[in-house]
Amino acid sequence: MMRKVGRLSFVIVLILLMCIAAGCGENDEQAVGESDKNEITIIDSSGAEIVLPDKLSKVAVLNPPAAEVLRILQVPDEAIVGVSDSIQKNEYLGFESIESIGSSSTPNIEKIIELKPDAVITQGKWLTGSDEIRAKLESVGIQVIALDIHQIEKYDECMNSLAKVFGKEKRAADFLKWKSEQEKKLSDRLKSLKQEEKKRVLQLYANKLVKNEFQTSSKGEQAGGTGPDQQINMAGGINVAKDLEQDYPTVSVEWILQQNPDVLLITSYDELGYTVANYDAASKVRDLVLSNKAIAQTNAGKNKQVIVNASMASTPYINAMFLAKGIYPELMKDVEPQNVLKEYFEKWLGVPFKGCWVYPEQ
Repeated sequence: MMRKVGRLSFVIVLILLMCIAAGCGENDEQAVGESDKNEITIIDSSGAEIVLPDKLSKVAVLNPPAAEVLRILQVPDEAIVGVSDSIQKNEYLGFESIESIGSSSTPNIEKIIELKPDAVITQGKWLTGSDEIRAKLESVGIQVIALDIHQIEKYDECMNSLAKVFGKEKRAADFLKWKSEQEKKLSDRLKSLKQEEKKRVLQLYANKLVKNEFQTSSKGEQAGGTGPDQQINMAGGINVAKDLEQDYPTVSVEWILQQNPDVLLITSYDELGYTVANYDAASKVRDLVLSNKAIAQTNAGKNKQVIVNASMASTPYINAMFLAKGIYPELMKDVEPQNVLKEYFEKWLGVPFKGCWVYPEQ
């Protein structure tokens, strides 16, 4: 009898141990599953697979378009521990009090390491020696996320990647819906434009014109074209410099005469923008262009079709609206780019709208 009881007790204990082991196994499996679930994976613009253990809590930012996207996504300031000089100096972004980590092309790596961010956000082709710098940062546990937000065809994907790592997917979806509506508004107004009706546009840089240099933008090597080339295409124009070999070549007066553009688009970095209170500097640049004897012989010079536009890398679709409004006023008569830009600043960036953005004023 005692033997039977002993055997029964042994069997019961064995069953209990098996149940406990199975339970532990399930818990272990669940823990592994939970760990995997918390991981966030994105593919950045350089093609690198970035695996993060969880949402980012601290980042350093090198490229201004990325900083602007973080503002749209309403990422809190405490999550941004360092920014490049150009971001820090941008008044409407409001990062003046954030630590500087050097320029976007030559960042201060020691300072970045000292700040201990989870990741550094930059652009695809960000600087010379980027592989070495990436390796140095990643060796101390700092991820490098390269995002080409400045390229029209990559903007949405890059914003969604940032939204994912900060848990801001809903905000990104709302903004991208609004952006898509603005782009459709522009394309709808221009869809009746025939190829032979399209204006031939030559884009030039204001900071080079004051030195009597004519630097322009071709389509370039990148898939969607350089920023100005994309802007011209979106505005229903033809970039006369699109097939030149270099991305940003300097052209001669003779070449300009040969191309005989219908419109001159002058890209401004200093004469127009958020902190500019009047159109005096833009007017001087425009007068300088129109007073050039060679340019005066082109269709653009004869018809005074010279438009000075602020450089807005993060909103090429609004840039294109301004250009289209200037060269196809009848097609764009019910569209007010200034109002679209105002909504962008006030609704999405959350800052007051001010500044001078295009000349002649629309």
